[in-house]
Amino acid sequence: MSSFVHLHVHSQYSLLEACCRFDEICSRAAADGMPALAITDYGNMFGAIEFYFAAQKHGVKPILGLEVYLAPGSRHEKGDRKSGAKKPNRRLVLLAQNYQGYQNLCQISSIGYKEGFYYKPRIDDEVLEQFSSDLIVLSGGLGGDIPWTLQNEGEEAARERIQFYKNLLGDRFYLELNRTGVAAWDQINPFLIQAGKDFGVPVVATNDVHYAKQEDQIAQEVLICIGSNKTLQDESRYRLGSDQFYIKNSELMTSLFKDVPEA
Repeated sequence: MSSFVHLHVHSQYSLLEACCRFDEICSRAAADGMPALAITDYGNMFGAIEFYFAAQKHGVKPILGLEVYLAPGSRHEKGDRKSGAKKPNRRLVLLAQNYQGYQNLCQISSIGYKEGFYYKPRIDDEVLEQFSSDLIVLSGGLGGDIPWTLQNEGEEAARERIQFYKNLLGDRFYLELNRTGVAAWDQINPFLIQAGKDFGVPVVATNDVHYAKQEDQIAQEVLICIGSNKTLQDESRYRLGSDQFYIKNSELMTSLFKDVPEA
């Protein structure tokens, strides 16, 4: 059986949103025989060096990444976000292929804070066009640019965004499939699989990891409550939507996507 690599993982440095500690997730990856593991925190690279050494300690290849926030328009625009007139920030998962890719990630992260910060560190298409060399880009989770566009603006708009990334990145762009028990993916995954065939873009399976073990779900929900000033009893609070966002082993991930082995 081929081993699986988690390429979309949020650590404790996705502040008040995830609770993966590096030593634990790296040891879990090593115990399962995973050759590598990525870290893709929301908007920052605060944990990159700590993760790098933790992964090396456990004999796992560290893949340094970042999940960026895409501004609705230009990163320089700081409009009234309560007006509801604009799109929300969408997201993309970026992974460094090599040292030059890591340097580009650092540039992108810095620009997000220095030029694009408005509640979140944000970039835009212009920044991607300037610093996308030596990066692999995944289309992201439920808040990703393409899944969001599909659900809110329709298939044609989503296909236009796929074409944009394909033109910019060539074979370094992947459509990300998730099977985390969230109903929205029942529509998104089939669209992405078909679009992948139409555009010649490969698909990749991830698990959008936010906690190390399944039983850690409650800890992650407590963090969200702290960050949003809600209680666990509040029915209106934000939640991921299932207890499946953990470091699943290779066997489980392979069986989850057995009908899409190329992912």
